[in-house]
Amino acid sequence: MILARKVRLKPTKAQKQKLWQSATTARFIYNWTLKRQEENYKNINKTKEVKRLKKKAKKS
Repeated sequence: MILARKVRLKPTKAQKQKLWQSATTARFIYNWTLKRQEENYKNINKTKEVKRLKKKAKKS
């Protein structure tokens, strides 16, 4: 049987500021990494397409 406990945090003003700062930083890093991965994926597909076209051109 799994037991769970709910905990309510009551941070001070300074702690709230640090929590929001950490969340903002994590969100920024996540979005930045996602954008880089999308760019890399697009570039890899373009590279593959160009290579495929070159192979077709050589065969012709």
